Amino acid sequence: MSTRTVETHRAHIQQKLHRTSRAELVRYTLDRGLLET
Repeated sequence: MSTRTVETHRAHIQQKLHRTSRAELVRYTLDRGLLET
């Protein structure tokens, strides 16, 4: 998978979750236990 594809997927996920920054997206995933630190 190319970097561009990953960035596109991330951008679409951000739009669907109404997150304006990567930091907000990371916080969202951490708060819901979807990502481990």
